[in-house]
Amino acid sequence: LPWLGRSAAVPEDVFDLLLDAPELDHEPFCVPHEPVDAGAWAIGLRASAFVKDAGTLQVGIGALGDAVCYALKLRDKQGEAYRGLLDRLGRDAAAKRLGEDAPFAHGLYVASELISHALFALFEAGIVRRRVFEGREPQDATRLPEGVQRGPDTGTCLQGAFFVGPKRFYERLRNLTPAEQALIDMTSVAEVNRVFEDYSRERVQRLHPRFINMTMMATLLGSAVSDQLADGQVVSGVGGQHEFVSMAHQLP
Repeated sequence: LPWLGRSAAVPEDVFDLLLDAPELDHEPFCVPHEPVDAGAWAIGLRASAFVKDAGTLQVGIGALGDAVCYALKLRDKQGEAYRGLLDRLGRDAAAKRLGEDAPFAHGLYVASELISHALFALFEAGIVRRRVFEGREPQDATRLPEGVQRGPDTGTCLQGAFFVGPKRFYERLRNLTPAEQALIDMTSVAEVNRVFEDYSRERVQRLHPRFINMTMMATLLGSAVSDQLADGQVVSGVGGQHEFVSMAHQLP
């Protein structure tokens, strides 16, 4: 998979074995784009209205995530058409209370375990541009957390653990300028999905967090699960689902 360094760079003694075999080199694993059907477009449009300007975004892989990202781009670049579509679908009362439908004056910050092609396109479009810093952040969460620039730290606006998508996505990553790459913080899954390391800093960095994912099943009691199929076959661990819920309880 693509490598972008920064926080993901670790000392050599972290590893038990380093395999250096050029004959095993191959092209990065690519994931094709799934077609987005009408239902996913509608869900993506409605979900995008929950996102607040100057907020924090995490989006999962797949057609629904693509629809959300496209809707956010439509909201920023073609606001009248975007609001017209929402009106035709029927506005969500909760979205009116928790989100917005206006263009992004301050931009978004991304803290997402997965960085998909569609999510990266929001960075390229200038929508993902709110920077956070490793130095001391303002402690008033009602302010836009632009942080205090210290030394060489110019801040980052996109944090992710791994970058997965089609071949064209990897080509665009390789063509990033040094200044653009400096805005991306590649880090561990644990750092993205949790706020245990430095709660006082991360709760301000992750202002207005919105974590948008698909699920495999919804139970009759309303639980969303992705660790087993309808026939009971286990296909995954609980993983990030628990962490997203835990983080939602921890963040204001």
